[in-house]
Amino acid sequence: MRNQSLERMISLTVITAYFPFNRGIYGQIFRLLMGYPFSPLLANVYMGKVEKEFEKPPLQLTVLIRLPDDYFALLEYRGHTL
Repeated sequence: MRNQSLERMISLTVITAYFPFNRGIYGQIFRLLMGYPFSPLLANVYMGKVEKEFEKPPLQLTVLIRLPDDYFALLEYRGHTL
C-alpha cells in the first residue's frame, strides 16, 4: 500500500465522527477522536517524534516523565534548566 493511500485511510478513519450535543448533530473536524481505539496509537507515534526532538542539540534532556496525556520535562539549554 502506498503511503498516500495509507494516510488517506487513516485520515478518513480518525476524523469522521458525528456526535449529538444540545439537540443537534455535530461533526468533529479537528484533532483525533476522543475515545476512539485508534487515537492512542496515533498519538504515541506523534509523541515519539516529539520525544526525538528533545534529544537534539542544543537541548540536553535531564528528566522526562510521560503521562497518558501530559509531559513533565527538564531540559538544559545553554546552562539554564528549562
